[in-house]
Amino acid sequence: MKRIWQGYIVAPLILKISIALILGVGVGLIFGEDAAVLAPFGDLLLRLLTFLIIPLILFTLIVGVN
Repeated sequence: MKRIWQGYIVAPLILKISIALILGVGVGLIFGEDAAVLAPFGDLLLRLLTFLIIPLILFTLIVGVN
């Protein structure tokens, strides 16, 4: 298990994204509508990104005006 984790850590970002995309499509195809149970995790991710991005843009604009 440790060897797999080390391989994941040193893998390029495009490979990690590709693996996640393939796993997501696989879960969607295999479980279909039952995969809707995972929807709250997707909503949480989007809310956390919004929580991070909006202040970042706001402070960038404030610093840029000064």
